[in-house]
Amino acid sequence: MSLAHLPASSRIWFFLADRNLNNHELQQLNTMLSAFVSDWTAHGKNLSAGYEIKYNCLVVIAVDESAEAPSGCSIDKVFRLLTSFGGQIAADFFKRTLILVPDGESTKIYNKTQALELHCQGILNDETPVLNTLNANLGDYLNTPFISLSNSWLGKAIVANKPTT
Repeated sequence: MSLAHLPASSRIWFFLADRNLNNHELQQLNTMLSAFVSDWTAHGKNLSAGYEIKYNCLVVIAVDESAEAPSGCSIDKVFRLLTSFGGQIAADFFKRTLILVPDGESTKIYNKTQALELHCQGILNDETPVLNTLNANLGDYLNTPFISLSNSWLGKAIVANKPTT
């Protein structure tokens, strides 16, 4: 199920793998997520949900809460699914200190330490676009998927780690 049928107000979750997935892994993940989203329920009621896999490493899941809100238990199912799948393929979808940077036709995944080092080296700069994983809803994500590195959650660490001259 794509995200296209969901309203802009839909709640979203981002799951960024710590590495790019290969074609076989992406196919497996797509099959699992398709089955999961089509059968996803909360308290016995179907959820109006969708997902997308982008950049070979990012899973975005959305739910139209105006139709039926997910419960804590139903949200936990997503986390368990991705934890299990990540364990099978040796990928972690839950490292919250990763950033995704577009790089031409592909993307790069950096952890906080790498990003700070690359910023100090001038490879990344304050205006480098990064995925905005703090978007509040589907509409925000679709309209502004990337923000400048300085405006991201990592921005404060960059300011704190800038060498003084």
